[in-house]
Amino acid sequence: MYLIKTFDLEIKCTNLDDLKEKLADLCGQSVSIQYPSEAGEIDNLFVHIMEDGTVVETYNKQKTVDLNHLHL
Repeated sequence: MYLIKTFDLEIKCTNLDDLKEKLADLCGQSVSIQYPSEAGEIDNLFVHIMEDGTVVETYNKQKTVDLNHLHL
């Protein structure tokens, strides 16, 4: 399961398509995405959703994120 978090919101997503759909509703916001790592621990990815729906890393020179590579 994926979990989208902001200061006042937590959104659970059961699969990748659900995650992409929920992120599209958050344009202009910065959020964290929690997801299980390959080692079974929880990883965090801090992203900003651009107005055009592009997801970019918050702390890595706004590198575009390929959500298909998040392990689940």
